[in-house]
Amino acid sequence: VLPDPSPRVRFRAFGDSSLNFELLCWTKEPALKGLTVHQLNSAIYRKFNESGIKIPFPQRDVYLHQR
Repeated sequence: VLPDPSPRVRFRAFGDSSLNFELLCWTKEPALKGLTVHQLNSAIYRKFNESGIKIPFPQRDVYLHQR
């Protein structure tokens, strides 16, 4: 991730069970975009875990009724 232009975070929307953010950053090698996204997401997830931040996953209850 390049230091210039500096990375930015934007608050995009309220989701059903989430706050949606967008991280903008630049890299010297566009071919490494997938790896860069993986590394950034992994680092964010690790920091969330270390800080005790839980990610709310949607839950659905399905009830089956016999006829």
